[in-house]
Amino acid sequence: MAREVDVALRAQLWSDYQTQRDAKARNKLASEYALLVRHVVGRILITLPQGMEQEDLMSYGFLGLLQAIEKYDPVRGIRFETFAAPRIRGAVLDELRAQDPLPRTLRQKAKSVERTIVRLEGELGRAPLEPEIAEGMGISIEDLRQILADSNHLMLSLDYLLSPDDGDGGGMTLESTVATSDAKSPTNQVEGRDLRGALITAIENLPPRERLLITLYYHENLTMKEIGKVLEVTEARVCQLHGQAVMRMRTRLKEYA
Repeated sequence: MAREVDVALRAQLWSDYQTQRDAKARNKLASEYALLVRHVVGRILITLPQGMEQEDLMSYGFLGLLQAIEKYDPVRGIRFETFAAPRIRGAVLDELRAQDPLPRTLRQKAKSVERTIVRLEGELGRAPLEPEIAEGMGISIEDLRQILADSNHLMLSLDYLLSPDDGDGGGMTLESTVATSDAKSPTNQVEGRDLRGALITAIENLPPRERLLITLYYHENLTMKEIGKVLEVTEARVCQLHGQAVMRMRTRLKEYA
């Protein structure tokens, strides 16, 4: 019964806003979808940049939510959550890019890891192991892990997999691209299926432990701490493995992008 009441309330709010277009109705809708913002923001980054709080990201996310409410057209046949999620995420990512504190040298090191993974996959015909990546870069395993730890919020979420290398905000996020398959256009549906197929292939080619980690985090919604208990490693090590897994997947999905 409570669920039916929520649906009816939102339907009435949408009707009021579509007819009146006033700020009061918009703000009521924003309040109704507050949990959507928290969910989207919570899945964007594994760790936050130094000096930034989760509530900061929430405020940027709410700006994206308000923009989504203003632009949403129910006639298109797309659920509001599907329409709003990439816009909430985009508002947060734009602000993160504007405030990005990471030095260029760290970006270059992260790109070097990606390039090494691509090269070794071609040479070995399989996903390279961590010691092989470190050796391929001419660094120690400890240094490799430090790069992953330092750059863990540098586009190391599945949401950033299709982002461009220069981080200029012009790329696609994974979920926003898949979401287009909900639209009625046959082209959008085909593109959504192709991307999901590419993502599945990228996951299947991960080493077993990284594949399990990705499944636990993105499918089972476990926290990094909970995954650490499953894998019997520290939470910091889980974050490093996550970054490494996403780098591997990013190199494969770039071909799709």
